[in-house]
Amino acid sequence: MPTDSNASNDALVSIICRTTGRTLLDDALSSIAAQTYPNIEVILVNAGTNDLQQLIEKHDSLQLKVVGGESNLSRADAANLGLESAEGFYLMFLDDDDWVSDSHVSSLVSQLQDQSSVKAVYSCTQKTLADGSLTDEIFRQPYDAALLLRDNFMPIHSVIFERTLIDTGCRFDSAFNILEDWDFWLQLSQHTDFLFVDQISAFYRAGGDSETGQEDISVRYQPDHVLGKARAKLFDKWLSKWSGSEINKMLGSMDQATLISSLQQSIKERDDKLQSEHEINLKHQAQIGNLLKEAESDREKIDRLQHSLKDAEKTTIDQGQHIAHLDQHIENLNSHSQNLEEEVSRLNSNLSEITNSVWWRLAAPLRFLRRRARNKNSSHSADKDI
Repeated sequence: MPTDSNASNDALVSIICRTTGRTLLDDALSSIAAQTYPNIEVILVNAGTNDLQQLIEKHDSLQLKVVGGESNLSRADAANLGLESAEGFYLMFLDDDDWVSDSHVSSLVSQLQDQSSVKAVYSCTQKTLADGSLTDEIFRQPYDAALLLRDNFMPIHSVIFERTLIDTGCRFDSAFNILEDWDFWLQLSQHTDFLFVDQISAFYRAGGDSETGQEDISVRYQPDHVLGKARAKLFDKWLSKWSGSEINKMLGSMDQATLISSLQQSIKERDDKLQSEHEINLKHQAQIGNLLKEAESDREKIDRLQHSLKDAEKTTIDQGQHIAHLDQHIENLNSHSQNLEEEVSRLNSNLSEITNSVWWRLAAPLRFLRRRARNKNSSHSADKDI
């Protein structure tokens, strides 16, 4: 196995997977099978007497080694068995109820190989519900050695580290049933800092059996709570190992004066912004009131215009009916006038006939005298000629 920190680009990565036989193991192994990194072995630690054969056969594409299975193992003992069985230059843990993105290993190994000052690297971890649905909670804490003294901010499967740290004697403490990963990171921190990679590539499922995912963080300080007891036990172990400077830095990380001042400034800025927005809102409300009044006035004008239009339409209809009546009356008058003209013409014709007839009778004596005069003249002429 490689022993120096300048491992090749395809250095073996051992992923230690502790399992109690839960069906969620299938998801964890599937996420390992999907890794883009080319050289991975899986150390499947059977922490009980579970039958894993079906899952092993399902994931036969993995370079998989099964250890344990003879008896129930504590979380720490199962982790140590995995470390002892691993052959990779890089090591990481993945419990059976969690999973990682397909670029998790390749990305973190690349980050380690691009520098030589640290021997451990970790990414952000997103919390999920028990069914795997993503939540808004993300573990995104840049590395702070002082902060690590008082809290663990690195979920176990978010970290990849070099085997050289195991060669220094770092192991999981079997005295811890929970918080064993925090104790292990504290051991590694004695030999290296941790490189933080600000990308989400690990996923932590809520509802696990470590009892560290309490929603109420106050329980961690309660002496009668299992989490409070575990933290007290860890501090009992480490307080004698920490220097006064380390403890002072830890206390400094707890000093809230700067944070309070920052929060106060943020609150002031927020209040100023709210006041400004309130004044703007008041102006907008006044403008809206004026616009509503104008709208109401316009609505009244529209109503009046609509009434006027209806009256005009009614008047137009009445006028149209009157005009139609007049047209009919004119037509009747024209017809009557034509009839009168025809009657006058007829009467004129009759009158002419009557007049001519009377005149003819009255003129009869004149016609007689005229004829006699013509005859007499005719006789004279004849005599003269003779």
